[in-house]
Amino acid sequence: MVPLRFPPVLAASLGLVSVASCSGGDLVLPSESLPARMEITGGDGQTGQAGAPLPDSITVMVRDGSDRPVAGVQVGFTLAGGATGGEVTPAAVLTRADGVAGARWVLGGIAGSQEVVAGVTGADLSVRFNATAQPAQARTLLLVSGNAQEAPVGTALPDSLVVRVTDAFGNPVAGAVVQWSASAGSISPTETVTRSNGLAAARRILGSTAGVQTATAAAPGLEGSPVTFTHTAVPGTAATLVLVSGDGQTGAPGAELANPLVVRLVDGQGNGIPGRAVAWVVSTGNGSSVPPSNETDGDGFASSRWTLGDGSGIQTLDAVVSGVGFVIFSATASAAPGDLAFAVQPTDVQRRKRFEPPVQVSFAEDGVKIRIELLDSEGNPTDGLRGHDTRDTKDGIALFDDLNIDREGTAYRLRASAPDRPELGSVLSVPFDVTR
Repeated sequence: MVPLRFPPVLAASLGLVSVASCSGGDLVLPSESLPARMEITGGDGQTGQAGAPLPDSITVMVRDGSDRPVAGVQVGFTLAGGATGGEVTPAAVLTRADGVAGARWVLGGIAGSQEVVAGVTGADLSVRFNATAQPAQARTLLLVSGNAQEAPVGTALPDSLVVRVTDAFGNPVAGAVVQWSASAGSISPTETVTRSNGLAAARRILGSTAGVQTATAAAPGLEGSPVTFTHTAVPGTAATLVLVSGDGQTGAPGAELANPLVVRLVDGQGNGIPGRAVAWVVSTGNGSSVPPSNETDGDGFASSRWTLGDGSGIQTLDAVVSGVGFVIFSATASAAPGDLAFAVQPTDVQRRKRFEPPVQVSFAEDGVKIRIELLDSEGNPTDGLRGHDTRDTKDGIALFDDLNIDREGTAYRLRASAPDRPELGSVLSVPFDVTR
């Protein structure tokens, strides 16, 4: 059979008749049933914990050009900025008969704003969901700053001690309680609460003993707790020079004493001060010290050896630290039996004031009369000596407790002799000055 062929005009007319016969209220043109817009229907703007699913699903509705739901189109869900480590399940889903598609959103581990983009596959339609990830539960306590500082004993460290509390993803956690303690000295406050940046801080005042001191920050139940800070307390300002040993020795004139002279330089809390110069100065007796100067060691100690002068009697040596003070060592140069000697030498004195301590002359026998004379700087007898210038020895000592000089002068000396025993000769004191 030969197919029928219609003229073009007639064919067109028939086509119009056919369309007209199918027209009515339910007529849907193909273009009108395609996805035309998408809208969010639920789950936007939620807040949840980092790394955890949001309370509600995220949902969208797809509509066509006549604003009718479109079923059976694929909607894809994609993690966007800030959502690293998160997950959307399922990643793609078909819309239901009501045009709705949904998924569950597990937030990424980074606290803050996160996004998911939902789009219709094959169409230029998309929407964005926003959510806020809050830090998860506190998990770790970390040392941030303030360790390994150094300061003088009894003072505050230059910088505060700082720790941070984080969750399992490293996000700072606010509101965690941190407890502080110190091995010596103090720390303030003893309890703090972390701020929005997860930080907690305390101020540390070192104890009074030089050396290593520690402090701890603790948050029970957290990894890394307690955190230990280690600091070094160094001695404070030099305050006192202390005589340690070597005083009050006895030796032969011109001989080195058996034991060294030892001093210690300390701060106000008794900690040794290292590296300070000490001068060893012979003040009476014309002896010498070796070394004449040195520095305090790591614990504040310094020492020297003292060789006595040739004269008999009491000799003195000063250990001096500039800006701090001095200590006086005394030693007795013991002459051979039968010799006269100044057991206590005269010291610089004010005019008409008694010598303090009183001048003493030693001799091995009791009841021997000892006489004192005043000599000028040239060694010549001179006037000006007042008080009892003659005393008898008792227990080997002649005590001159009221001697004084009524005129000013420098480099005076006293000469002691035994008028009734000329064979004993005489002995000279160390030089001294008389001031106004």
